[in-house]
Amino acid sequence: MEMTEKSWSICGISFSLELWPGRVFVPTTVSEVMAEHLSELPKDAVVIDMGCGAGFFAVLAAKLGAAKVYAVDVTAQAVELTKRNLIRNGIAEKVEVLCGNLFEPLKQVKANLIIIDVSGIAAKLARLTPWYPMSIAAASDDGTEPTISALREGRKHLFPGGRLIFPFCSLANETRILQVAKELFQTNLRPLSEKLLPVTQQLRAALDQCQDVMEKGWVSLAERRGKKYWLLHLYEAAV
Repeated sequence: MEMTEKSWSICGISFSLELWPGRVFVPTTVSEVMAEHLSELPKDAVVIDMGCGAGFFAVLAAKLGAAKVYAVDVTAQAVELTKRNLIRNGIAEKVEVLCGNLFEPLKQVKANLIIIDVSGIAAKLARLTPWYPMSIAAASDDGTEPTISALREGRKHLFPGGRLIFPFCSLANETRILQVAKELFQTNLRPLSEKLLPVTQQLRAALDQCQDVMEKGWVSLAERRGKKYWLLHLYEAAV
């Protein structure tokens, strides 16, 4: 079993995680961009880390002072790894880790902040990229599920005045995701950031086999000065 370690310093908080590449999602640039928007987390906040993976957001939220964190993932391996990383960082007593599909194991739990970081890449492309563990089910053909389901269910788990942070990108049907988000949250939806990320050699090789997906408009790229990029969107929704 491959095991690595990585450290971060975000929002004035330093922490490190044990990682299991190929079995549990490793925190990415997307995770790091999202994390910068946790700096104003209230000290008495209840937080849900949806799609916790290695426990990146659960650890950060607990260290930022959240009163209670719920970390949820669909795979038992992610749950096991998150628990190990909570102990590693000395905050296990503040976080409850649950295994299940999206919000199903949370029942009536409500939160001040929900962080959604679930699969959001068109299924065919995901299966051709080396960073997507084969043990984890891919998103729908156009990459919009489970993001759309998480948005629909997540709205019911927010306290009044609560907020939800979620990413989506041009490696999925971004138009569809944004359309549903607008229908659900209407005027209580705002963009936090957009970021162009370069198409790596590995991603380019996968995209070369996904021309049919691109022709359907499910995956799109931008070009700047002869280089290809994919676009990351980060949004906040409130109730």
